[in-house]
Amino acid sequence: MIYEQPRFMPAGDRYLLIEFGNEMNLDLNFMAQGLASAAEAENIRGVIETAPCFASLLVHYEPSLIGYDDVVREFSRLAASLGSSEDIELESRLFYLPALYLDPWT
Repeated sequence: MIYEQPRFMPAGDRYLLIEFGNEMNLDLNFMAQGLASAAEAENIRGVIETAPCFASLLVHYEPSLIGYDDVVREFSRLAASLGSSEDIELESRLFYLPALYLDPWT
């Protein structure tokens, strides 16, 4: 299920978990990746790191610099500004890995 609004939950005393849904699909992953990119561009004071997953984003923050409610407020604002997953553009790379199956040498 894809949630209409992201869900914000504390994950310990220094982390915020933002869930976009409870299934694995590319739309949810683009939302998590897009929010992580937007947060990095915004450079929010007190946010140390973001870790996007398939359908969620884990935010590591320093509570002495920014409180939980302020982190939720900032990420709610950023999530609302993202729009739909079709509007998100992510930086990517393409790798070609040569592979030979059933080769005579091994």
